[in-house]
Amino acid sequence: MILLPKYRNFVPNRPFKVGGAVVGEVKAIMYDLNMNIVYESEWDRNLVVNNGLDEIVLPGYNINVRSATGTSSTGVSASDTTIGVLLQDNFNIFGADNGLRAGPVAPDYEFSTVVSKRYGAGVGTGTIREHVLAFGANGTDIFQRIVLPVSVVKGADNIVDILTKIIIFPDLTDHISTAVFKGVTYDTITRVSDVHTTTFSGATAGFGPTGGSSSWLAYDGAIGSVIQGPSGGTAQADVGFVLSTSTYSPGDYFQDVLCEVPLDGWNLVSGIRCLGGDLQWFRFQTQFTEAAGEPNPGDPVPKDNTEIMDFSWRYNWGARP
Repeated sequence: MILLPKYRNFVPNRPFKVGGAVVGEVKAIMYDLNMNIVYESEWDRNLVVNNGLDEIVLPGYNINVRSATGTSSTGVSASDTTIGVLLQDNFNIFGADNGLRAGPVAPDYEFSTVVSKRYGAGVGTGTIREHVLAFGANGTDIFQRIVLPVSVVKGADNIVDILTKIIIFPDLTDHISTAVFKGVTYDTITRVSDVHTTTFSGATAGFGPTGGSSSWLAYDGAIGSVIQGPSGGTAQADVGFVLSTSTYSPGDYFQDVLCEVPLDGWNLVSGIRCLGGDLQWFRFQTQFTEAAGEPNPGDPVPKDNTEIMDFSWRYNWGARP
């Protein structure tokens, strides 16, 4: 039996970065008992609060998001965790995955889902001035909040629909950095990919990694545009591929995806020029080019079945202004 040496290729200096942003809009429509529209607002921008930005890292974070209306006109703050003054609480807005989806839309390639909650006649009667999507009952543990610019006065014979649009914007910026494999420096470019095919996944949306090891591939061709993946053949990691995420702490708004490729994974004859992987809301790609001043400038990363490869991506997110 011949024992092959097992070398580990580390990227010790920094993870590859990619990100995105989320924003919300709200519209209120009030009807009489014959479903004639008596009031319809414009789409108004709400705020995804810090608590919501913490929650979206969790897989299935919005499965039980609730809709709640309130009467408070107190201004919205990123630190809000509850509705101001509760008027009416309705639960399980996402339970049936009832969003109407749109996008991606060039040039920003944002994509969205619109979910609605109906407050029927005799329900939630009073002055509606604020609205939240919340993870907890009675407008607590909120995801986003808005104070409507005009109060909606709901009588006992009125029906009100509150429509909430959640919009995701991929980060279209190229992130330029370097990586070190076995003491050799490589210039790297990281960007999103395939954004024109991205869809909002409704009740299971989140920023975390998805697809398992079968969706994380190595390529021998160059990086693609934001609407394409890398070119060239692919090599899929086999048994032993490890994909995990770092522990998230509230207020971080980032998480690292940690990957370990085994001896028999990603062994491309001409070397690894690009890597590609999945997040819940989009794919991304990183290209490697051996840096000037190194032994083989311009070359890809070599890997064979004597080597284990470790690396990480950092994805971050925020509330879009």
